[in-house]
Order: sequence, then structure tokens, then C-alpha cells
Amino acid sequence: MARILICHNASDRIHAAALWLAQESVWNEAEITTSILISDPQQANQLDQFLWSHPPTGFLPHCRASSPLATETPLIIAESIDELKQRPRTTRLLNLNDTLPPDFEHYVSLIEIISQEEHIRQPARERARYYRDHGHDIQYRDLQKEPL
Repeated sequence: MARILICHNASDRIHAAALWLAQESVWNEAEITTSILISDPQQANQLDQFLWSHPPTGFLPHCRASSPLATETPLIIAESIDELKQRPRTTRLLNLNDTLPPDFEHYVSLIEIISQEEHIRQPARERARYYRDHGHDIQYRDLQKEPL
């Protein structure tokens, strides 16, 4: 059963996601891989560019799921779950969509980054209820009280 971390109250969802990825140092541990599910192409491009320049002294190794390097890269950006199904299973799933990610139970952990906009918060509440009602261990982190 997947462990779930819901980071809510982010002022900027993409920026918070990049900070979470940097903080978790997921690129330094060979056994830890993360799929990032983000169906909005503009936001996927924004995250892609952000990961090239953050942290300021380097970058986080990542690529698109369609890249031939996806099997060798610890961070994979996918715009659809179908793209992820074509790649080896990763350890973590970072969901930057507003829907319940299919097959999330197959991951060791699921991370949700939720911004302050009501149209983002309401579907996130419904997903949190689903996770809770299905017995998942959920941790919450208010990013206004505990910044990344």
C-alpha cells in the first residue's frame, strides 16, 4: 500500500514540486526513482526548465518519459499515465494533476503538491478522502507553516 504525502497550501505548485524534488535528494539515491505526472504541457515545460536551473549551483537529472534515457534517469516527467506504463516502474509518483492517478497503489509512495487555488484544492480534498477511505497512510504538510 502506497504511503501518501500531501503538501498543501503551496503558493506555486510547480516551484514547490521542484523544491520538494531537490529537498528529497531523489537523484542521489540509485534505488529511488520518481515519476512526475503532469498532463498540462505548459506546466510540464515549466517544470522541465526549472529542474535544469535548480538548485542554483546545478540541476536535477531528469528527462521526459519518451526519452531513450528514461530508463537511466531518476526523475521522469510524463504527461500521461500511458507514457509511464511504457517505462520501468519507479519508486515514487509525484502527482501534479487534479485527478486520482491510476495505479498509484503500485508505487511505494505518492506525493501530491496542492496549491492555494480553490479549483486545485477541491479535487485534492476528494483525492485525500479516497486515500483515507481506502486505508492509505497519509501525511500532511502545510507549506505555509513548513516551507520546503
